[in-house]
Amino acid sequence: MAHRELTEEEKNVLGYIIVDPDEWWIHCEENFKGDPEKALEVKLAKWKPDYDAAVTAGNYKNRAERDAENSGPPT
Repeated sequence: MAHRELTEEEKNVLGYIIVDPDEWWIHCEENFKGDPEKALEVKLAKWKPDYDAAVTAGNYKNRAERDAENSGPPT
């Protein structure tokens, strides 16, 4: 099955909440019982305001970066 590549903006918004946007998209295309494009549209609409606010505030970190910062040794 040929997969549609995510746009850079789609990757950035998804990356705000998902560790690996490309893997999520492949999974969605292959397994979602409805229209994967609609699922993508809904997820982007939900998280774009938070992503935009973080970018505007100058404190944007993607999910992987935030997880890495929070996975240090317990104190």
